[in-house]
Amino acid sequence: EDAISPLFCIFNDVLVEYPNGRAPELFTYPRETFPPTDYHASVHADHFLFLIGNVGYPEDRTPERVQVLRLNLSNYSMA
Repeated sequence: EDAISPLFCIFNDVLVEYPNGRAPELFTYPRETFPPTDYHASVHADHFLFLIGNVGYPEDRTPERVQVLRLNLSNYSMA
C-alpha cells in the first residue's frame, strides 16, 4: 500500500484546470467539509459533481457508511 512511503498523503482539495489557457486554481477545504479522499467515483449532474466513496486514512474509515459529497461547479463549494 502507498501508506508505506513516508511521503504518502491523501488530499482534500480540488484542482480546476481551464481549457482556455487560464491558470489553474486550487481549492482547499476544511477536513470537516471534505475529508482526505481517495478511491472514489465521481458523477457529473447539472452543475454539480458528486463524489461517492472514500477509503481515506485507516483512523478515518467508517465501513458502515458511504461518503457522498456534492461539489457545486458554479462556485466550488462542497456540501
